[in-house]
Amino acid sequence: MPLRIQHHDIEQTNLRTVSEIWLAGPACTFSAESELDTLCFWRGRPAVSHDMLSEGTHEQNLQRLWLVIPDVADNSAVAAVEARLRTALEKQYMEGEFYPAQQKTTTEL
Repeated sequence: MPLRIQHHDIEQTNLRTVSEIWLAGPACTFSAESELDTLCFWRGRPAVSHDMLSEGTHEQNLQRLWLVIPDVADNSAVAAVEARLRTALEKQYMEGEFYPAQQKTTTEL
């Protein structure tokens, strides 16, 4: 069962066990494979060992949190949630990056 919280519960949530935080709108199916009404919002610094990579088990250790908001396309609402989440992550001494999918650059040959 996916771990979900409402956007107004950010400050009360223990985020230390979370590897990724996804924004989820009303049409979200709570699946990382779904691109409908979702956004990979934050990704923590993974503690991945060489054994995990060679065995292909690093994906099994990801704990995703679905942060439910009314509209993932509402930039002002997303910015407000981001500010609250940044504060909560900082208080819990968590490091990571926001919008990791947007920061990747790929070049086609």
